[in-house]
Amino acid sequence: MGKMAASLSVDRDQPVFKLIHLQGTHWPMVVDERCGFREPPFGITRESTTNQSRCNLIKLLDLFQSMQTHGIYDDALIIVMADHGAQLPPVRYKPNEADGGIFVNEWIAAQATPLLAIKRPGDRDSIQVSEAPTSIANVPATLNKALGLGGIFSNPSIFDLDEHTERIQSFYVYPWARADWTSDYATPIRELLVEGSPYTGTWRLGREFKPPPGE
Repeated sequence: MGKMAASLSVDRDQPVFKLIHLQGTHWPMVVDERCGFREPPFGITRESTTNQSRCNLIKLLDLFQSMQTHGIYDDALIIVMADHGAQLPPVRYKPNEADGGIFVNEWIAAQATPLLAIKRPGDRDSIQVSEAPTSIANVPATLNKALGLGGIFSNPSIFDLDEHTERIQSFYVYPWARADWTSDYATPIRELLVEGSPYTGTWRLGREFKPPPGE
């Protein structure tokens, strides 16, 4: 990402869409407290995860600064979205038994709380943190409204959510490395529904999606 920030250039006058997939704070934990490379990797601890997260955000800020230098930051719509949360017990989480007999442990609660940060075109205020439960299902309406596209979506824009109103969110869990990646199908995918905050809300079992018979 540092190279991206250093080599950024603006050579077109049409709107541009960029999807950038980064390793970011994902394991292995190879960054120390000074953002230097570490070999062999650290174990997955709160300290190593915090260091790698902080150093990754510093590089992201370098990219934003480069965008400002080139005059394209203010008008940009930027979404920073993780695919899952950290592999650490959330500080605020209290384990509970979901309806249907599946135990929602700290690992599931952690995976269900990824980072989502959005800057709309023209935003110049300080960062604001919201406790409103959100998911990737809210992103299309957020893009649509921020860009004035006029589309209609079943889930509201993130900026229209009241953080004090409890909502039911879906989270899907399954063992992802089935049979050492030799199977064509995942194991049964379980839908977990949480009403309110993933940390303090009520979890229950939803649907189950199974592979074809014999697979």
